Amino acid sequence: MHHFHHRGVRLAYELHGDRPERPALVLLHGWCSNRAEMRPLARALAIGHRVLAVDAAGHGDSDVPADVARVAVAAQADDVIAVCDHLGLTAAVLVGHSSGAAVAVDIAARRPDLAAAVVALDPMLLPPAEMLAGVGPMLEALRSPAWREAMREVVAAGCAATDDPDLLAAELAIVDRSHQHVVHGVPAAFLDWDAAAALRRVAAPLLVVDATGLVDVPRVRDLVPGVTVAGTVGVGHLQLVGHPAQAVAMIEDFLRATLGRPPVDNRGPVLALFAALADDDLARLDDLVADDFVDHGAPPGLAAPGPAGYRVVLGTLREALDLRWEVLELVGEGERVMVHVRQRGRHVGEFLGIPPTGAEIDAEAMHVYRVEDGLLREHRAVRDDLTLLRALGVVPAPALAG
Repeated sequence: MHHFHHRGVRLAYELHGDRPERPALVLLHGWCSNRAEMRPLARALAIGHRVLAVDAAGHGDSDVPADVARVAVAAQADDVIAVCDHLGLTAAVLVGHSSGAAVAVDIAARRPDLAAAVVALDPMLLPPAEMLAGVGPMLEALRSPAWREAMREVVAAGCAATDDPDLLAAELAIVDRSHQHVVHGVPAAFLDWDAAAALRRVAAPLLVVDATGLVDVPRVRDLVPGVTVAGTVGVGHLQLVGHPAQAVAMIEDFLRATLGRPPVDNRGPVLALFAALADDDLARLDDLVADDFVDHGAPPGLAAPGPAGYRVVLGTLREALDLRWEVLELVGEGERVMVHVRQRGRHVGEFLGIPPTGAEIDAEAMHVYRVEDGLLREHRAVRDDLTLLRALGVVPAPALAG
């Protein structure tokens, strides 16, 4: 966790990922929430981006301001702008959940240089008329001594029947730790914010993901003719970021379409790698492996980064163990491709200082590759080394009972 002081308030934030060549993502949580609730989304998106998540004033680990004006939309936006400027972020993707979407829109309207794109996840933007009719009584309840009970009812109403109950419990725990003037002040201030004017000024591509009907989608379409609107399946307000598989898929597809990264099937280069191994044609690695490729599973000092180094690793396994790999299962998720293989061979050459024994090898392994722009960039593996070492006689086989 990091801190930044702005206009008398200490703001807490955290960073995930390290992909400076990609647009950074700025995650903005919603009303009575905090950056911790955005962490599952942050970790998923950090595979391909640098991700900044900020606690708004009065939320999470940020200071609680005495002046309720510090939680208004423009004030929250000013805080985020200050943190982004402090970190040197420009042309970022602003991802706001719930009321955080309004903050993202306000930033994009006032600082176009900070917004390469805007993603509004189940946003509190231009609520439908029937929802606005109930705002007055809700605000009165939040001013009363029974404000926590009222807020708990609001939070529970945003959950779908299919949502994880643990997410609701965590959100209710946040409500119990909240401060009444912040809880009441956020929605009151948001009613004074001119959402329509801000939306008209947004020049960046906008994605609206509607999960629970908090936004008047037809009005948003009128104000932002090029808006992309998506829906969810079986996901409520909290689950959208607490178990963010649907959100991540929509964000990645949206960014590919709007920022010029065409969708690709990242399983292809991995399948091509194992086809090259089957054909004993390691020269193909020049076309499949990036120059900065890193094999995290290679013994230290064995091989340099890039295709030449990976050829050394694979060639060593071939020469010492005569390994052949059979792909049993392959799954691609974004830039990550996971492949379950069966590896069979025979100990025909020196391996890790062990003279050849002729022992047969039959074990399974899981390999994880990061694929970007059609090239393998990273490799990690979980291997059944115990079976291998038993086959080589380094580790004795367990004695059979009885």
